[in-house]
Amino acid sequence: GTPAACLPATTMRCCELLVVVLVSCVAACYAARDLSYETKLFGCGLPNDKGYPCEQHNITTEDGYKLQVFRIPHGRNASAQGPFPPVYLLHALFCSSDEWVMDYPEESLGYVLADAGFDVWLGNKRGNSYALEHTTYDKDDVEFWDFSWDEMARYDTQAAVDYITATTGYSTVGYVGHSEGTTIGLAAATVPTIAEKLNSMVLLAPVANVTNFEFPLLKWLVELGEDTFYLLFGHKSFLSSSWWLEEGGAELCHICPDCCEDILFFFCGFDSNNDNFNSSRFEVYYSHTPCGTSTKDLVHWLQSAETEKYQMYDYGSSSENQQHYNVAHPPFYDVTGLPMPIFMYSGLNDILATPQNVDTLMAQLPTGTFLHVEQNYEHMDFAWGMNAHVLIYPTLVSQLQSAAQAAART
Repeated sequence: GTPAACLPATTMRCCELLVVVLVSCVAACYAARDLSYETKLFGCGLPNDKGYPCEQHNITTEDGYKLQVFRIPHGRNASAQGPFPPVYLLHALFCSSDEWVMDYPEESLGYVLADAGFDVWLGNKRGNSYALEHTTYDKDDVEFWDFSWDEMARYDTQAAVDYITATTGYSTVGYVGHSEGTTIGLAAATVPTIAEKLNSMVLLAPVANVTNFEFPLLKWLVELGEDTFYLLFGHKSFLSSSWWLEEGGAELCHICPDCCEDILFFFCGFDSNNDNFNSSRFEVYYSHTPCGTSTKDLVHWLQSAETEKYQMYDYGSSSENQQHYNVAHPPFYDVTGLPMPIFMYSGLNDILATPQNVDTLMAQLPTGTFLHVEQNYEHMDFAWGMNAHVLIYPTLVSQLQSAAQAAART
């Protein structure tokens, strides 16, 4: 065979192109058939359509990334007076702030929190479709994509909580994360300047230690290996939103609906045949997902699965790790002493945040951490499940309210 080093750039990128085209075709198929006008709504367009106020805020991180954050300052029927306690929501891998507002008002957590009296801030991670600008680099520069969830935790979260507290006048915020949003949140909470501004953490489908899993994407990454993955997909973006996301691939789902469902399962670990999936919202989900990330971010996940450790990105050599961390090996994230109350929700049928992985995480967290295991839940049910507003959200809202009240008294 041809040595890897001799492969032309076009060949090295062919697999990325294939995956981008296929998955983006899936994302766009229903939109092209115009099954729902909501497929054309993004950012504040979704909340505004449901009668909610919405503001776009632009936040710049310490290392130069420009993040769009969307704010729902109050519910549909609330006075605009306030002030209302702020809560910051961070989405899963390949998702965006839209994750929290794609369903009906009574079913979407972003709307539920706003109607419950919260000032809701919907965050976006660097590299997704709402965070593709930088003060120095262009999104076509390889330097732009030199990040994993380490930087999302350290810089994105710091910038967000600093901005929210400065804007609202509150000294602390509640944090809600889903999937990778929990990975980032826990890592961020180990930074004292971030932890002091969090009055609580709600972790939906929490992922930190990745030991036992059947998540197709992650299994594929491990089988592929770090070197081969970088060889095939390069050191820039993976599944970034593009023209295909909104306009192309209209025939794929029409010709092969089962293919669409299989791809959703591969990337999200969510079985569209389960009883908690609202198939009428299929086209809305696909028109907003995937939103992309860096290849380095995925390699960090690959490393987590291989090492079975909750640690920073491994640069592959003692000298490079020394350069980045001043130690030869990537440091672990120590979550044993986190100061804020933590509320975790997991699903018994989750193939990434498996019961075993959640138990491992639970053993590392402070005594008193809350854990609720929902019997029939999968990984995406906490965001897209039809009954999450009945089984999960009422308790979650009450916990955030109590934490906000306790913080206000101190």
